[in-house]
Parts: sequence; C-alpha cells; structure tokens
Amino acid sequence: MTGGSPDRFRYHFPPAQADRLRDFAVRETRAGRRAEVRAALRELEYRLTYEADEWGESRDYLPDIRVRMRFATAGPISVWYGVEEADRLVQVREVRFRGDPREE
Repeated sequence: MTGGSPDRFRYHFPPAQADRLRDFAVRETRAGRRAEVRAALRELEYRLTYEADEWGESRDYLPDIRVRMRFATAGPISVWYGVEEADRLVQVREVRFRGDPREE
C-alpha cells in the first residue's frame, strides 16, 4: 500500500493475489530471471501508484460503485484492477503471468 499523497493512488492486493505475485517472483528469480522480474515489479508499483487511471486498457465501468476496471501488463505480469478515482484507490482483482503453464 502506498502513502497518502494527493497525487498518488493507494493500492491493495488481496492476500491470495499478493501471495501469487510473491511466489512468481521467487520462482522466476530461482530460474535466473531476477532482473526481468524486479523491473516488472518496479513498473507495476510505479504505474499503480502514479498512473493507475491511465495505464493499460480501460475495460469496463461499474457506475453503481464508480469503479473503472482496467487491464495492464508489466513485463511478464498482467494485472486486472479497478480504479476508484474519487478516493484515489486501486483494488487489484487478479494477477497473471506470461509463460506460466498454470495460467493457460
């Protein structure tokens, strides 16, 4: 989760998705792809913190809860997330990993 600066978004990964992301990072690091994973994680954090309302593709708008659903990719990591622009809050719904046979 990020700080409370007005130009930043706060973001939240559900525990199961945070665990999946952590497991992926460990697995990829052990496979010798540490640099690629670290770069993707840095990009993911930056974009969700500063560019969540612009990054990736807008997929749907949920007017009852005022959330814009988006899909974006950072290196081998894809993320589905919702942006509550009024509250500057990002709720990550799901993370997926390119090249992972369990994802196909």
